[in-house]
Amino acid sequence: MKLTTLARIIFVVCHGIAAAKAVAQTNDSLTVVMEKNALHAYHNFLSPETGLYNGREYVDYSGNIKDGDPFFMTKTFMKGSIVYDGILYNNVPVLYDLVTSDVVITDSSFFFRIKLNQEKISWFTVMGHNFLRLYQDSNKLIKEGFYDQLYNGHIQLYKKHVKHIQESVTMDGIRRYISQNIDYYIKRGNEYYHANTKKELLNVMKDKKKELTAFIRKNKLDMRRNK
Repeated sequence: MKLTTLARIIFVVCHGIAAAKAVAQTNDSLTVVMEKNALHAYHNFLSPETGLYNGREYVDYSGNIKDGDPFFMTKTFMKGSIVYDGILYNNVPVLYDLVTSDVVITDSSFFFRIKLNQEKISWFTVMGHNFLRLYQDSNKLIKEGFYDQLYNGHIQLYKKHVKHIQESVTMDGIRRYISQNIDYYIKRGNEYYHANTKKELLNVMKDKKKELTAFIRKNKLDMRRNK
C-alpha cells in the first residue's frame, strides 16, 4: 500500500471525525455513530492489520513442478484465521505450503505474497482445518511444527501433512513431482503416540480395546484404505 494512499485514508477518517463533531455538537449520539463508522472504514481499509505484514517475500516455485503442488488442499488463497504474535486476525487470505511449512498471506491487492515467521504463529485455520503449533515432546516423537487437529477431547487426534519434491530423469529432462506423507498422532495425558495403524490405535486405547474392535468390525472400517 502506497504511503500517499495511507495518508489519504487517515486524512479522510480524521476529517470525518472532525466534521462529525462540528455538525453534531448538540447531538452526542450522532457524533459517536459517525466516529465509529469512520474508524470502522479505516480498519476495513487496512484489514488485515499491518502487524501481520512483517514476514519475508514468498516466491512461488510451484510452476517448476510437473505433477502436483506444494500446498494444502488448494493453490488458491482461501480466507482463514491466524493467531500471530499473540493477536487474532480473521478473514485473512491464506495458503499453506506443506513442503516448506510456510504459512503464506497476501496483501489486499493480491500482488505481494508474504511468508509469516513460523515461530510467531500459535495456530491458523484454512479450508475448515485447524492447525496448531506443537513443540517437540520429551520422547522426540513429535517434531516442532503445525499439526491438523482432528479431534479435541479427553484425548486429542492430530494429523501431520508433509509434502516433498521428488525428481526423476526422463527423455525430456528432469521431472519434478510431489509426494506426500501423512502421519497420525494421539495425545493421551501428556504423552504422544503414533496412530497410523489399527494395531497402534488399539495399543494406545488398551482400556477400550474390546469396544473399539467391536465398533471397527460392526462398521467394516479399514484403516489401511481409509484412515
